[in-house]
Amino acid sequence: MVILGPPMNMKHTFLSFLVVLGFQAASGQELDFAKESVRQAYSVGVNIGRGLVNQGIEDIDRVALLKGLNDAVDQIETSMTPDEMQTTLVALSRKIQEIQSQKRKQQAEENAQKGAVFLAENKKRPEVLTTNTGLQYEIIKSGAGASPQPSDKVSVHYKGTLLDGTEFDSSYKRNKPSSFPVNRVIKGWTEGLQLMSPGSKFKFYIPSELAYGKNGSRSIPPNSTLIFEVELLEVMSEKPPTPPKPKVVTSDIIKVPSKEGLAKGEKIKIIKSEDIEKEIEKNKNDPKSDK
Repeated sequence: MVILGPPMNMKHTFLSFLVVLGFQAASGQELDFAKESVRQAYSVGVNIGRGLVNQGIEDIDRVALLKGLNDAVDQIETSMTPDEMQTTLVALSRKIQEIQSQKRKQQAEENAQKGAVFLAENKKRPEVLTTNTGLQYEIIKSGAGASPQPSDKVSVHYKGTLLDGTEFDSSYKRNKPSSFPVNRVIKGWTEGLQLMSPGSKFKFYIPSELAYGKNGSRSIPPNSTLIFEVELLEVMSEKPPTPPKPKVVTSDIIKVPSKEGLAKGEKIKIIKSEDIEKEIEKNKNDPKSDK
């Protein structure tokens, strides 16, 4: 957890004031939020408190917390040795990891169950189609033209939400379409895009195993079923590279016979540039020619 504080020359005064405010709040004294110093200290306190709660530390001893702040700010001897505090913090870090791991596991199980129930009901709707992989999609608007292939690059507008309606991504909000190769996205997208034509708009209902799975991502919880509205704007097919043009010979060539040819009396021959192609064809068709 990183807390942005005041400049270094204000640090001691600011933290001292923060501790004083803590004791005032604990004793029920009224805080004057018209003062900027009070507002700053309170904001830092809320930041610390929320950070602790987000990490699963909800039963912290507030008196001990304030005493630790006070001892550090006053630069007096602490009630625990540095080694003791280091050992305690390592144990606390392990506890936090265990709490977060357990919460994530529980969240993954709940999301998987919710996703299965949603997809089972959603597929009953007549407008929803389901593929062999379990991808569900709905055609909002039809398009025309060839569907993209895995190696093609596409340009799309899209919006992604969780089952509860939480929006986690949107190219519409960025006011800029996204472009990427079809085979470089999650499996549900790769499959779904190949069902579309330029100008079409689909709604994808993607099971977690075709999305981010049990690991999730930064903004997507584990085992989340995802809903995307996707508008295929353009398909940019990968064109094979243009073969290099053959080099054009612009000067004459001197053809020197082999040693055996010279012994037989063959002469050195100068081939004009305009006759080179004819000479090549002649040699191809003459098995006795000296290639």
